[in-house]
Amino acid sequence: LVKSKGWKHTYLFSGESSLKCNKNDYTCVLWGERNYKNVVNLPLFIPYIYTNNFLNDLEINTKCDTVPDNDVLVIISNPNGSFRNTFLEKLDKNFKVNYGGRYKNNIGGLISHQYNSKEFIKIVSQFKFIISMENSREDTYITEKVIHGLLAKTIPVYWGSERLYDYFNKERIISVKDEISIDNTIKKMLEIKNDHNKYLSSINSDIFSNKDNKL
Repeated sequence: LVKSKGWKHTYLFSGESSLKCNKNDYTCVLWGERNYKNVVNLPLFIPYIYTNNFLNDLEINTKCDTVPDNDVLVIISNPNGSFRNTFLEKLDKNFKVNYGGRYKNNIGGLISHQYNSKEFIKIVSQFKFIISMENSREDTYITEKVIHGLLAKTIPVYWGSERLYDYFNKERIISVKDEISIDNTIKKMLEIKNDHNKYLSSINSDIFSNKDNKL
């Protein structure tokens, strides 16, 4: 289709972790990869924020003084994330984990609310942590998953792009680097869980890594 007409300019936007087409066929490719040649870096979380008008809520960051009663929320349908599954196996031994997706569901049914709805954010806000892990690790492939916990005033526990802290404050999100660091990550989660001051300090931190560098 791209080559079917003599287009003056051609553009491709993708929110996927990989492309099934040739980037060189397009004038401009917008997706989760740092700028080079015809590629313009556009992590998926950015259009997600703007299309849902979430930026104001994230930047204002209203202070919170209460700690949720529940420990960890996981909403996963895809069972194939090997790193994620390894992490969750260890997490289950240390926390009460609520599974609200198809994977290991233990709450009596699926959380069916749309992810961008107030109802969904309210559910997430009832937990201290939400597991926000990508299906794969790519350059700047950062999806909407990390935004859910930020909007709900809980702590996202993230695995995926190693460029996460280029955009977000490292005090606000826990990022798991690799399998070797899983035990230390869970230890950090336990410390935060057991120290309400640490928990509140984290969720009340600025969300973005540089407030002067607007999205």
